[in-house]
Amino acid sequence: MKTKATINRSFQEKTRYVSGNAGDKKILICEVKLSARRLNRDVLTQKSIKLLKKYEGYSVEYGLLSLEDIEGF
Repeated sequence: MKTKATINRSFQEKTRYVSGNAGDKKILICEVKLSARRLNRDVLTQKSIKLLKKYEGYSVEYGLLSLEDIEGF
């Protein structure tokens, strides 16, 4: 499985990150935005439905990350 990051044209706080491990049959789907108040797990889950149809049998973990999450790194 490929790892991929997608950024929309205007770069307005919309980054989605998908990472997978075929050996362990795990997928991590994250949404990264500048503002934590714009993160929404329900929206991320809905947007991932089509992708997950291709990976039946994989365990899925969702993550929501914002600029505040990287402070201190």
